[in-house]
Amino acid sequence: MLTQWIKKTHMYLGLLNLSILLVFGIAGLKATIRFQGGGMPARTGQQYASFRMPAGITGDREAAEAVRAHLHIPAVEFNVGRDSNNNLRCSFYTPNGPYYVTALEKENRLEIAVHRSGMLSFFDNIHAMSSRSARDWRVRLWAAYNEFSIWSLTAMSLSGVYLWLASRPRFRWAQIFFVTGSASFLTLYYFSR
Repeated sequence: MLTQWIKKTHMYLGLLNLSILLVFGIAGLKATIRFQGGGMPARTGQQYASFRMPAGITGDREAAEAVRAHLHIPAVEFNVGRDSNNNLRCSFYTPNGPYYVTALEKENRLEIAVHRSGMLSFFDNIHAMSSRSARDWRVRLWAAYNEFSIWSLTAMSLSGVYLWLASRPRFRWAQIFFVTGSASFLTLYYFSR
């Protein structure tokens, strides 16, 4: 009875974590093989949106956050500065590529340039998103899924060892892989201290 419950839990956790394992795997392969992205991603063109800076804004970071919220940009992080005309310039970094926004406050509008990343860069960018304190709900949701998956993978490792020991502890190949994996980890740990 216990073994059946652990087996089902192990299987369902694996299915829940399939997409995040693919993201981590593809991002890891991209980092290992070091694909050359060919420079800046393709720009979608200059766009404009009307925008009036809210009253009571005191600093550039607060103003940039108001711009981000107005445009609903799922930014993980952003940089802020002023250009030679004292216009607020913001770079918002998202999984799909950066947004470059200039707040033309005298004209009450925003100048927006979006750079779309390719699929490999998307996997790499989303892999790096883990900020639970982010202001955008999409980033917080991904971070929560990311954390859930880490706990799930830990549970899957432990339940996998239990299932092996409960069903076929004398299976030679399982013993070889378990010893090889454990020895590799301990060796890497020892030499990286």
